[in-house]
Amino acid sequence: RGSDSTPLTGGNRGIDDNNIRRSNEPTQPNYTRTEHGHAHAHAGKTKAKTVLDPVWGHIRIPGYAVEAMDTPQFQRMRELKQLGTSYYVFPGACHNRFEHSLGVAHKANEITERIWSMQRHELGMERRDVRLVTLAGLLHDIGHGPFSHVFDHEFIPALQLPPQTPGLEHEHRAGMMLDALLDKNNIDWEDGDARFVKDLVMSSCADAQPLPKGKRYLQEVVANGRNGLDVDKYDYLARDSYYCGIKVGNDYTRLMHFLKVLDDEICWKASEVQNIYELYAARSSMHRRIYTHPKAKAIEYMIVDALLEAEPIMQLKHTIGDAHLFTYLDDTILKRIEFAGFGFMGDNSVSNRRLSSIGAATTADAAGSAPPHFSQSMAQVHADDILANARCRLEDGGNGLEASQAILHRLRTRSIYKYVNEFVVPEEMLPHWKPVKASDVTECQSVGDGVHLTPDMIRVHNVKIDYTKKNRDPVTMVSFFTNFDDDMSYKIDADKVSSMLPRCFEERRVRVFSTSADQKVIEAVDRAFTSYQRRHIGREATIHSTPTRPAGAKRPRELYED
Repeated sequence: RGSDSTPLTGGNRGIDDNNIRRSNEPTQPNYTRTEHGHAHAHAGKTKAKTVLDPVWGHIRIPGYAVEAMDTPQFQRMRELKQLGTSYYVFPGACHNRFEHSLGVAHKANEITERIWSMQRHELGMERRDVRLVTLAGLLHDIGHGPFSHVFDHEFIPALQLPPQTPGLEHEHRAGMMLDALLDKNNIDWEDGDARFVKDLVMSSCADAQPLPKGKRYLQEVVANGRNGLDVDKYDYLARDSYYCGIKVGNDYTRLMHFLKVLDDEICWKASEVQNIYELYAARSSMHRRIYTHPKAKAIEYMIVDALLEAEPIMQLKHTIGDAHLFTYLDDTILKRIEFAGFGFMGDNSVSNRRLSSIGAATTADAAGSAPPHFSQSMAQVHADDILANARCRLEDGGNGLEASQAILHRLRTRSIYKYVNEFVVPEEMLPHWKPVKASDVTECQSVGDGVHLTPDMIRVHNVKIDYTKKNRDPVTMVSFFTNFDDDMSYKIDADKVSSMLPRCFEERRVRVFSTSADQKVIEAVDRAFTSYQRRHIGREATIHSTPTRPAGAKRPRELYED
């Protein structure tokens, strides 16, 4: 690494104009369809850039990707932690969706360029295919909300919105944000390109639309719905383990080199079958050690509770279907809640002036980026509703966010929800196991326990870790070849690979947390949870008992990060 190069992340070392250096390579050509269907190149307006990535080294960002990258819709990902609340447990996990997206784009480009160089004639592959797959890799996470998966998996379900509400899943919001990125920044793509990129990004979703035959292998580069072997996974496993300081033994680069397309499907050299099993094992290990860490999950629950308390004022539910509002929704939402009192405090005249300015901005924002049928009067009604709620709280002498701010204060002082205990669901019960609710635990509390538990005092995390395909061996959905000049693929039976492979490919755990730090409450939750196990499993299934401490004893500060 040259002395003038700066890593993508780490502390305050983010990507800036000094870190992204103009490439000396020629401008990346764009491709336009002629009336006869042939592709010809014309000079692009945006130059390529080269960035130094701590995971992949120097990577080249083509000009057409830089054009999409230098937009507010993409730049918001600088403020989205890749691992959400894991940063509160692993201080090195400060990386964001921004650099992950650059890494995925780089690897997507690398794989499609390799396929292009080896098989473009037999596949009828076009340069347009390389360009659009690279863009799909760049933009695949553009629809993520604050704290990444916390927003999708915890906050949005807690809002209990109607199923038909647009933007409930981040892949669908990515399509919404892509449309805004093109429209608001006057980026002109060819007809059909935006739809093609959306299909690539959503290819692992249940409602994904398959590409035409002969192009479906392209949907397996960024988001492989067939078997989960894709560049998104290669990058996040390598990047997340690097920043968390966790060693994961797997050679992703070999998988990106030993592949080819057969029968419209990406296949791998048979010599890599063990490496593929190890990748799935590495993913499950990362889920067990990082992605489902009990302390990070406890903080997730606190953040979700804080956002729910703030929802009457913040009205975040209106952002998920509005690309303009969503552009300004990121991890800084917590700071906005915490600092709200500084903006709304004061006499009524000051408060009213602030509300008026907010009203003007809210109305302009709502009308400025809304669909054609969303009129100025409709925007004003929506803004008036929000301001009416805020005025009611001002008249009551508060800003309406006190409960949310109290939860965030607990978070800042490390008075987080307490992890109580967990158990592993027995293998024979997996096919019929149903998620456990907080009320299921409280119903098992003994009469006269001393502490009356209610469901709001408990959080239950139903952990599911697998090899990407529930309890199925995902390698059964991977096709192989022996030599690069083969024209047919085949499957490999697990018993031909090793006698030490897992017999079960899915694991379920049930974890309970107490929202109270009171030791009596924690012990009552533990007893009720133990009673639940006896009733539904027939025995105590926890690995260890919840440690007890003398009344008034404080936990050493240095153990908080365990």
